[in-house]
Amino acid sequence: MLRPIHDQDLVGSYQANLPDGAVELLELKPNGECVQEIRLNDGTAYRVRGQWWYNEGLRFLSLKGTRVALTPTLKLNPNVSQIPAGITGALPVSRTLKGDVIIGLSIGVDYRRQG
Repeated sequence: MLRPIHDQDLVGSYQANLPDGAVELLELKPNGECVQEIRLNDGTAYRVRGQWWYNEGLRFLSLKGTRVALTPTLKLNPNVSQIPAGITGALPVSRTLKGDVIIGLSIGVDYRRQG
């Protein structure tokens, strides 16, 4: 059986490789703050600070104050430069069989721990 996932298990730096070749970085800090950076293929980078919290019962990570990189069809969001109001992400969290934490960004696109 896989170990449960607690808040402290999520703290760290993650990277998601987006379908068009762009990269999204997410750092979850112990104090509930997060830093998100989206690096587009043309060299443009969007960096923002937000908040995160984890619902252990539902195994979902919630983000507030971050950008939304992808549309539901996995295309780059044309409004990626804007920060929507309210919760900007409710992401499923799981473990691999090796015990690594994975944060789901979209279908087939996951954040993987770096370092």
